[in-house]
Amino acid sequence: MAGWWVVVGVAVGAAAVGPAAASAQTPPLPEASTPAVASHAVATELVATGMVSQLQIGSAYTDHPLVAAVTQRGWLLADERLQCLSAHWPADRAWAAVDAIGAARMQRNAGDRYLLLGIAARLQIGPSGALQPDDVRTEQLDDRAALLLGWAKALAQPPARWRQRSDRASHAGALQLLERARTLAPNSQAAQLAYALAAAELSVPACAQAIAVLAAARHGGDQSVRLAVAERADLLIRNWLAPVQKSCDPKQLQTVAARIQLPPPLPETEQPQRTRPQPVHPAQALAGDAWVTAAPFFRGWLDDPVVRSLVMRTPLHEMMLFEVLQADGTGDRTLAVINAALHGRRTGVWPLADLVWRAVVRAQGLAQADADQQSRLKVSELTPMQAVVLGYSVALAPGARPLAAGSGRAGQATAGELFAAARGNLPLGARLGPLVALAHGVDVEHVRDRCRAARRAEALRVTVAKTDLPAAAIAALRETLLAIEGLCPVDPPAAAPPQL
Repeated sequence: MAGWWVVVGVAVGAAAVGPAAASAQTPPLPEASTPAVASHAVATELVATGMVSQLQIGSAYTDHPLVAAVTQRGWLLADERLQCLSAHWPADRAWAAVDAIGAARMQRNAGDRYLLLGIAARLQIGPSGALQPDDVRTEQLDDRAALLLGWAKALAQPPARWRQRSDRASHAGALQLLERARTLAPNSQAAQLAYALAAAELSVPACAQAIAVLAAARHGGDQSVRLAVAERADLLIRNWLAPVQKSCDPKQLQTVAARIQLPPPLPETEQPQRTRPQPVHPAQALAGDAWVTAAPFFRGWLDDPVVRSLVMRTPLHEMMLFEVLQADGTGDRTLAVINAALHGRRTGVWPLADLVWRAVVRAQGLAQADADQQSRLKVSELTPMQAVVLGYSVALAPGARPLAAGSGRAGQATAGELFAAARGNLPLGARLGPLVALAHGVDVEHVRDRCRAARRAEALRVTVAKTDLPAAAIAALRETLLAIEGLCPVDPPAAAPPQL
């Protein structure tokens, strides 16, 4: 379709110019700050592949640690998402970080939906999950949220959906969101340039759209982008317009004839030091001290339809979890589903633990039994996979049910007892079960002694690196374990006070 736009644009331009106009001395487009390639072949290729995805803002910020990390990793961690959405962080770096995910990975990992989850979390009015992502209204978005979500949708969705309009952010098209960002932030070059490029990509090559991009590339406002970004946009739009350039009004072209000169982007202000490090994933705030067990390892199972649905919009319910547990041969998928439900923020951590208990009870054939009979279910009666899944839920929410260590009852067992019951009995193909048990050990030690926890975290990180888990799951666990390692001072005091 994009190639058809070029053909039509050439035909329209030729008709509008005519023989007399063609012989007139129409000045060429003003010289770009970098050499422009104005051949029709290059222009056709750029239009066909899309200017939004071709802009590659992140390539201008490869020296920035966050952008470089996202480029390599392929997604934003939860604290990075929070940083990008904060109005205290420069818009151009936030835009570059989201763009660094790339169109392919944004589509594959539902990156626009993940960004909307973060926006909903910032807007929520009560405990976790009070405001669902699908309930976020377009009018609730500030300029930063509108810019980043609009650009993420432009990368993740086909241009045919960019024109959609809705009062809900989840259904609003990229163009509506970028238009809102442009309106709310008239002095942000990132917002102005993003909208101009997206609007041009939805049009046949035309002078008005091209001049809008050229003008945005030259106006830094109060929050400019790096010069390389503006020059890249300048080059893309020139190649896009080349087939019909002679139809443009020479006077209009002269208005954007100046060489691109921009003020330096805003500096990053240092954030005040926290007494406790910021969580590396949203579940830490929900799951208390369950740092490593709550790491978002579900990312390694995003190709699973159930996991994807939980991340997108479907809440986890008992029958769904029961069916997953019954069909699971190793326990890995069930653990990934619970982890995805936790990070989807549709179910609080305590209700999630209760849901896991009810699914295990149903798997034991006790769904219709009275509460007293269910409470007599023994740990020894659980299958290894049921034990590890139940242990995982207790590790996330130890206060969800009254626990009585040594009672032998499944409903009162501690996470350690349940993991011990599963140890050595899981199928050979089980990968997550042994790891979440070790992760729980790190979390327990973290409460007692951070330096001992750091040493255990380092050992577990080496173990995780040697597994055949999906790369995204390994990365999620590694990031969290590194955070635990960083909590121990490099030079601990010679004599620490006794632990009371």
